[in-house]
Amino acid sequence: MEAREISLNQVPHFNKNVVLNCKEAIRKRLRAINESRAQKRKVGQVYGVALSGSQLSRSGIFPELRPCGEDFQKKWNEGLSQQHKRLRSLADHVPHGYKRASLLDVVMRNNVPLLRATWFIKVTYLNQVGML
Repeated sequence: MEAREISLNQVPHFNKNVVLNCKEAIRKRLRAINESRAQKRKVGQVYGVALSGSQLSRSGIFPELRPCGEDFQKKWNEGLSQQHKRLRSLADHVPHGYKRASLLDVVMRNNVPLLRATWFIKVTYLNQVGML
Protein backbone atom coordinates (compact mmCIF):
# COMPACT_ATOMS: atom_id res chain seq x y z
CA MET A 1 0.00 0.00 0.00
CA GLU A 2 1.21 3.48 -0.84
CA ALA A 3 2.13 5.79 2.02
CA ARG A 4 0.06 8.99 1.84
CA GLU A 5 -0.79 11.80 4.17
CA ILE A 6 -4.42 12.01 5.20
CA SER A 7 -6.01 15.39 5.55
CA LEU A 8 -8.69 15.95 8.17
CA ASN A 9 -11.39 16.61 5.57
CA GLN A 10 -10.95 13.03 4.25
CA VAL A 11 -11.69 11.36 7.60
CA PRO A 12 -15.53 11.42 7.30
CA HIS A 13 -15.30 9.50 4.00
CA PHE A 14 -13.47 6.54 5.48
CA ASN A 15 -15.35 3.29 5.48
CA LYS A 16 -14.61 0.09 7.33
CA ASN A 17 -12.58 -1.41 4.45
CA VAL A 18 -10.26 1.60 4.26
CA VAL A 19 -9.64 1.51 8.01
CA LEU A 20 -8.97 -2.26 7.95
CA ASN A 21 -6.56 -1.88 5.00
CA CYS A 22 -4.69 0.87 6.84
CA LYS A 23 -4.45 -1.22 10.01
CA GLU A 24 -3.15 -4.20 8.04
CA ALA A 25 -0.55 -2.05 6.27
CA ILE A 26 0.63 -0.68 9.61
CA ARG A 27 0.87 -4.20 11.07
CA LYS A 28 2.92 -5.40 8.09
CA ARG A 29 5.27 -2.45 8.40
CA LEU A 30 5.74 -2.99 12.15
CA ARG A 31 6.36 -6.71 11.58
CA ALA A 32 9.05 -5.89 9.01
CA ILE A 33 10.68 -3.42 11.40
CA ASN A 34 10.69 -5.96 14.24
CA GLU A 35 12.15 -8.69 12.00
CA SER A 36 14.88 -6.31 10.86
CA ARG A 37 15.73 -5.46 14.48
CA ALA A 38 15.83 -9.15 15.40
CA GLN A 39 18.24 -9.89 12.53
CA LYS A 40 20.50 -7.02 13.59
CA ARG A 41 20.63 -8.40 17.13
CA LYS A 42 21.60 -11.85 15.82
CA VAL A 43 24.41 -10.54 13.62
CA GLY A 44 27.01 -10.92 16.39
CA GLN A 45 25.84 -14.38 17.38
CA VAL A 46 26.23 -17.97 16.20
CA TYR A 47 23.53 -20.35 17.37
CA GLY A 48 22.42 -17.83 19.97
CA VAL A 49 25.89 -17.48 21.54
CA ALA A 50 27.72 -14.17 21.23
CA LEU A 51 30.94 -14.25 19.20
CA SER A 52 34.19 -13.67 21.07
CA GLY A 53 37.95 -14.05 20.82
CA SER A 54 39.26 -15.80 17.72
CA GLN A 55 35.80 -15.82 16.15
CA LEU A 56 35.99 -12.03 15.87
CA SER A 57 39.57 -11.85 14.60
CA ARG A 58 38.69 -12.82 11.02
CA SER A 59 35.93 -10.98 9.24
CA GLY A 60 34.93 -13.95 7.07
CA ILE A 61 33.61 -11.54 4.47
CA PHE A 62 36.79 -10.88 2.54
CA PRO A 63 40.53 -11.33 3.14
CA GLU A 64 42.32 -8.57 5.01
CA LEU A 65 45.34 -6.75 3.60
CA ARG A 66 48.60 -7.08 5.52
CA PRO A 67 51.75 -4.92 5.43
CA CYS A 68 54.73 -6.81 3.98
CA GLY A 69 58.09 -6.34 2.31
CA GLU A 70 58.86 -5.97 -1.40
CA ASP A 71 60.21 -9.51 -1.73
CA PHE A 72 57.02 -10.98 -0.31
CA GLN A 73 54.92 -8.77 -2.60
CA LYS A 74 56.83 -10.01 -5.66
CA LYS A 75 56.41 -13.66 -4.65
CA TRP A 76 52.75 -13.11 -3.87
CA ASN A 77 52.15 -11.42 -7.25
CA GLU A 78 53.85 -14.35 -9.00
CA GLY A 79 51.61 -16.74 -7.10
CA LEU A 80 48.55 -14.73 -8.14
CA SER A 81 49.51 -15.09 -11.79
CA GLN A 82 49.84 -18.90 -11.51
CA GLN A 83 46.64 -20.85 -12.14
CA HIS A 84 47.65 -23.82 -9.95
CA LYS A 85 48.15 -21.63 -6.83
CA ARG A 86 44.91 -21.60 -4.82
CA LEU A 87 43.33 -18.25 -4.02
CA ARG A 88 42.55 -19.58 -0.54
CA SER A 89 46.26 -19.84 0.24
CA LEU A 90 46.90 -16.39 -1.26
CA ALA A 91 44.03 -14.94 0.79
CA ASP A 92 45.87 -15.60 4.07
CA HIS A 93 48.39 -12.81 3.37
CA VAL A 94 47.17 -10.31 0.77
CA PRO A 95 49.77 -7.53 0.48
CA HIS A 96 48.80 -4.01 1.48
CA GLY A 97 49.65 -0.81 -0.41
CA TYR A 98 48.18 -1.14 -3.88
CA LYS A 99 45.91 1.64 -5.12
CA ARG A 100 44.48 2.68 -8.47
CA ALA A 101 47.17 2.67 -11.16
CA SER A 102 49.69 0.59 -9.18
CA LEU A 103 47.05 -2.08 -8.63
CA LEU A 104 46.26 -2.33 -12.34
CA ASP A 105 49.95 -2.10 -13.21
CA VAL A 106 50.76 -5.12 -11.02
CA VAL A 107 47.93 -7.11 -12.57
CA MET A 108 49.04 -6.32 -16.14
CA ARG A 109 52.79 -6.64 -15.51
CA ASN A 110 52.36 -10.14 -14.07
CA ASN A 111 49.83 -11.30 -16.70
CA VAL A 112 47.32 -12.21 -14.00
CA PRO A 113 44.32 -14.15 -15.42
CA LEU A 114 41.10 -12.14 -15.55
CA LEU A 115 39.21 -13.96 -12.77
CA ARG A 116 42.18 -13.76 -10.41
CA ALA A 117 42.73 -10.09 -11.25
CA THR A 118 39.07 -9.38 -10.53
CA TRP A 119 39.34 -11.16 -7.18
CA PHE A 120 42.47 -9.16 -6.22
CA ILE A 121 40.89 -5.85 -7.21
CA LYS A 122 37.71 -6.65 -5.27
CA VAL A 123 39.65 -7.64 -2.15
CA THR A 124 41.75 -4.49 -2.32
CA TYR A 125 38.83 -2.14 -2.79
CA LEU A 126 36.59 -3.89 -0.25
CA ASN A 127 39.33 -3.38 2.33
CA GLN A 128 39.60 0.30 1.42
CA VAL A 129 35.83 0.77 1.73
CA GLY A 130 35.79 -1.26 4.95
CA MET A 131 38.28 1.18 6.53
CA LEU A 132 36.01 4.18 5.93
